[in-house]
Amino acid sequence: MKKVFLFPLLILLIIGFILSSCGETTPTTTQPTTTQPTTTQPTSTQPTSTGPTATTPTTTEPSGTTKELTFGLITDLTGTLGNQNMNLFNLYAEMDNAKGGVKIGNDTYKIKFITYSNDNDINKSASAMNRLVYQDKLKFVISHGGQSDIVLPITEPANVLCFSQCGIWNTGFLDKQKLSFSLLGQGTHEISVAGYLAETYPEMKGPNGLAMALPDNAGGHITAAYISYPYKVMGCNPQIVYFPADQRDLSSLGTKIAFMNPAWYFPNIGKVEDMALASSAAYDAGYRGHYFSFLTSDVGLLSPIFKPEVLEGFINACSAMEAGDVNGCMTQLALDIKTAWAAKYGQWDYPDYMTGPCYFALITALKAAGTTDVDAVAKVLHDGLKGLDVPDGKLDMITRPDMRLDGKCVDGVMDNSLKRITNKQPLIIAHFGPEKSLEYVRMGYPPLPPGQTPTIVPPM
Repeated sequence: MKKVFLFPLLILLIIGFILSSCGETTPTTTQPTTTQPTTTQPTSTQPTSTGPTATTPTTTEPSGTTKELTFGLITDLTGTLGNQNMNLFNLYAEMDNAKGGVKIGNDTYKIKFITYSNDNDINKSASAMNRLVYQDKLKFVISHGGQSDIVLPITEPANVLCFSQCGIWNTGFLDKQKLSFSLLGQGTHEISVAGYLAETYPEMKGPNGLAMALPDNAGGHITAAYISYPYKVMGCNPQIVYFPADQRDLSSLGTKIAFMNPAWYFPNIGKVEDMALASSAAYDAGYRGHYFSFLTSDVGLLSPIFKPEVLEGFINACSAMEAGDVNGCMTQLALDIKTAWAAKYGQWDYPDYMTGPCYFALITALKAAGTTDVDAVAKVLHDGLKGLDVPDGKLDMITRPDMRLDGKCVDGVMDNSLKRITNKQPLIIAHFGPEKSLEYVRMGYPPLPPGQTPTIVPPM
């Protein structure tokens, strides 16, 4: 029987701002590096985000020359994470430019970014995208925090390719996506972590196997649906415990968790400060079960603010820059980024790099297409790039037959690593590559039967 799942557009739009990435959202050791951001002027304090260009200079100069290719970036510059995103993307461009630029076909391009802030506001995301598309006339944009469903009505008619770090849901635009792509946008990392944990620790599937703590507001309830879904499809029965939003005293939450005594406890999501409060409250009330998160939070972020007793044994995703065989990193690319950041800013202070794969996928597609023609680049992505180098390892663009039956690639899977913290040091306990990650994705989001209307099953 055909099933059609309806999910209110307004609610879905909010999700992009609740879970804008799989990584830590507000590290505590980095201060914003720009002046007060606005959505009316491009950023001007970074060397690669000078005034907006009037055209995209990709077709008027003779072959074999060095040109300039400008990308757009939308992020929230009112907080540390957004400034880190801007600084990282500028750094990626500087690293490529230092090598002579990016060779695309017969020409070499120096990369630059124009960055606008969305100020964590849906309307300002649309405004920022309108500026990039119609004022700056850019053809390639990366959106962190501006959900695909918000910006797609702007980019698709203008023939602009957009990579979004946020979720893609079926709110009436799914069949219109031809130039809109996502990486990790449907929680492919989260569902991989859930699959591994449920398989490895079967007690998580028990009647009292898992509890999740989230704030008692609209965002918290939406997030609860989003993050609990991967565990539900993996056979768990997560219990959601809500606590008063915007309060520092979470002793009542701790009492509830201690009374429930679940085998595993997910203490909030978002800033490390919020996670620390929710976990400390449970510990202070007497809870001694397993603490975990799927977020990619470096030990260096957690150890200054987590209770040592909670931190010991804590499980979460491992950063590519905190452990590995390449001089303490997982890959050479991770080491190069860490080294370049430290050289520019004085130290590696744990910036969130989880939107970075959007840049690497776009650059790889441009090289493979041999042209800056938007449709040609989109075709390369739709055909399914494999083995892209990203900080965590390799990334594959994947089909999502639960979303589209025509084989369009709209998402990505990559290497995932989990760590257990021991004596304030990361110990990698699990690693699963793109192939295993894809197995978990297919378990959580199985292909639709032939003839069924393509739709995302909304989290319930």
